[in-house]
Amino acid sequence: LQEIMKNVDVGFSSFYMYVDFSKTSKHPRLTFGAPWDFDWSSGNISDGTYARYTGTFNNTNFDHMNPWLYLISHTSFFNELFKKYYELFTYSEIVENAVNDNEYITRCFSSEFSKNFAKWRVLGTSQHGYHPSEVLGYKTHEDAANSFNNWLRNRVGSLDSIYLED
Repeated sequence: LQEIMKNVDVGFSSFYMYVDFSKTSKHPRLTFGAPWDFDWSSGNISDGTYARYTGTFNNTNFDHMNPWLYLISHTSFFNELFKKYYELFTYSEIVENAVNDNEYITRCFSSEFSKNFAKWRVLGTSQHGYHPSEVLGYKTHEDAANSFNNWLRNRVGSLDSIYLED
């Protein structure tokens, strides 16, 4: 999920693993915590390296890289396992279902989205200065949803070219 969404936070924050070595442990193995905090993902950051949908996250140079994630992502067994899971992910059509759901929700709740952006005037702005310049052109929630859908499709296409064999 983190790789597909190209989540910048996975490198230095909002990314937790845990283990409990006690005799009564319910988590005796290293376990990833729940995924969250995706505001710096899916092209939603102005830094060119992370805004693009191309490349893999684990190959980017970032000064806050999670050392465990970096080490494991450069082992052959992990990459072979990732490739197998990526093939299953691709055939599950999760991305197309997510895009379809996003389009459906955007249509069904366009009035509510309009009310939200009338109250919170953040649409078409970069609140924290890290958003890509294209967000400044968003006039409606649909513009933002379409941008995300296009980014996600392009991201998966890029990862397909890396992880799926011809």
